[in-house]
Amino acid sequence: MARKPTRYLLVALALLAWCTPVSADVIGLGGSACLIDAPPSWAPGSLESNTCIFGFYLEKDLVLGDPITINLTQTGTQYYDQPIIPGPKVTFGPGAAYDIFFTSIDPVGTTGVRLEAAFTFDQRIILLLTEDRDIYGFPEVGDWSTLSADRNELFLHFSAGAHVDQIMVVTTNAEPIPEPGSMLLLGIGLVGLGRAWRKRRG
Repeated sequence: MARKPTRYLLVALALLAWCTPVSADVIGLGGSACLIDAPPSWAPGSLESNTCIFGFYLEKDLVLGDPITINLTQTGTQYYDQPIIPGPKVTFGPGAAYDIFFTSIDPVGTTGVRLEAAFTFDQRIILLLTEDRDIYGFPEVGDWSTLSADRNELFLHFSAGAHVDQIMVVTTNAEPIPEPGSMLLLGIGLVGLGRAWRKRRG
């Protein structure tokens, strides 16, 4: 009989954990990736390093309150001296929460440095933003990134000199809202399946 309260407590804790939003996190680092617990002071030179591509969260659990429609960043490798091919267009609902992660390489002085780093997230990456593509930083010729097929890992190859190279990473666990056209196609498909099933029974 004494075990019942413990059992109920465990169930209550499990339900609490299930109902409580859990912020995203970086669950893996590779190469020259260095994680910072909080955003830096942004003072000039505060992120200078010849050995680290720094990464840190700017925002966690950011809820915009309105639906947003975006072109997903394509998976695979993106070279920053080549045109970006837009990914599929998706819409996220008003309750979707986003996390904003920032990566930066700032060599000491103006000496050029080339570093590679991998960041693995427990949420899906939906957008990579750079200054010349509505984002931050100055990715240059010879810079490239690879987004894994499952959208959880980002591999960076930065070659930086006088300019700082930075990429903003937007992640979410929210699922896109089906577009009206997709819902129509789904409905037509279900009607067709229903008719085929009735014919088989007849």
